[in-house]
Amino acid sequence: MRPADAADTSIMRWQQGLAGEQPLPLRASDAERDQVVSELRERFAEGRLSQDSFVRRVDAALRAREQRELAGLLADMPARRGLAG
Repeated sequence: MRPADAADTSIMRWQQGLAGEQPLPLRASDAERDQVVSELRERFAEGRLSQDSFVRRVDAALRAREQRELAGLLADMPARRGLAG
């Protein structure tokens, strides 16, 4: 095995995580957090969230470290539909 192959294998194993071959959670970016906050604002304006729920979710979005945390904040919202043309 070439040294580069060994390094690639080590990185892949690290990425998959040591426990149960589960992939490591992906870190959320500032842009992803901002996108979720914008989506929450729109859903609040539509009347789909109470003010209390909106405030709690925005706080959670701004504190989120992983993408799955962000996804959970919108999981109970209906899918967006495109505008009919």
